[in-house]
Formats: sequence, structure tokens, C-alpha cells
Amino acid sequence: MKVLLTVLVLIFNLQSWTEAKEFGEFEIEGILLKESLLKYFDKKEIEAKKKNGFVYPKKDFYSATFLSSKFKKYDRVQFHLKADDKKYIIYSLTGQIIYKNNIKKCYQDMENIVSEIKSMFKDPKVVDLGVDSHELDKDTKVKTTFIDLSSTKYHEAAIVIECYDWSEKSTQDKGLLDKLMISIDSKEFEYWINNVAYD
Repeated sequence: MKVLLTVLVLIFNLQSWTEAKEFGEFEIEGILLKESLLKYFDKKEIEAKKKNGFVYPKKDFYSATFLSSKFKKYDRVQFHLKADDKKYIIYSLTGQIIYKNNIKKCYQDMENIVSEIKSMFKDPKVVDLGVDSHELDKDTKVKTTFIDLSSTKYHEAAIVIECYDWSEKSTQDKGLLDKLMISIDSKEFEYWINNVAYD
């Protein structure tokens, strides 16, 4: 039986984020980590996203971000898939909520989410990484909290909560808006993004 994770429902009633039967797997917008993205989008849509999805120096994984009427609570959902995987398995999924010119609200909601998650798991390892510059735009600031579930029975997943405070230049030139991101990462993707992607 699925157990409702109340993080976002309690905090801002935005998402029914649930724990799945499968050991260590979670879902956002009804989509599970380690499922095939083909269950939700057709191959042409995914391949179109893939063309511009190699956003990291290393090309093992690509990013595919969708805006869809299927999504009820998030503005966008981002997926990371392996470059050569014909099954289109999801190794990371991220719900994104836009905070237009309201980064303080993003920080406040982020703090509440982290507090709620800490209360839901026994002895999770919570690492506040503070605020740092974005790799591609030094004037953009990213506040990050990492929740390692390796000490829990959900040891195959990690949760990352971030607030992006985009620079004026990024907003003007690329239309990027401040946002909250809640990611559920497989251990394989978590290792890659932290140790390989930018080498």
C-alpha cells in the first residue's frame, strides 16, 4: 500500500508526493524513479528534448524537462536519463515550482520542507550545503540541502531541495525565473552528478 508523504501537501498543498511499493522508490506527479519515461511521453517528444538535453560537460546523462497539462501541482518536471538507454529509464526526477521575483518565499518554503522531511525518516543524513554560485552563471545563487537516505530502508534514493536565485542577466537573456526544485535521485545519478558530470 502506498503511504502518502505529506511534505508538500502539509506545507503548501501543492503535490501528492507518495512513497511507492518498490523498495526505495518515490514518485512525483505519479511518475516513479526507475520507470520508463515512455509510459508518460512518446519517443518523439523525449528525443526532441534529448537534442538539447546534454547540459553537462560529461555526456553520460541528459536532461529532459516537460511542461504538461498532465502535471497538477508542479510547473515543470525534469528527468535525467542515460544517453544510450533505449528504454528511457528515469534516474532522477525533479518537480519545479516557479517563484517570480520572490526568492525569500522560496527559502521559507524550502526550510519548511526540509524540516518536514527530517521528521518523516529515522536518522536521515541532512547536509546543508548553503548558498553557492551556479556553475554556468556566477551571479546566480543556489541554496541546496541534501538528504541522504542511505541510513534508512530507502537507501537507494536521495532527496535534494534547492532554491535558484537567477541573476538579472540570466532572467533577461534566457527568461530564467527563480524556482524551487525538489529532486529524487537514484544513487547512481547522485554519484555521477557530484563526481563525474563536471570533470
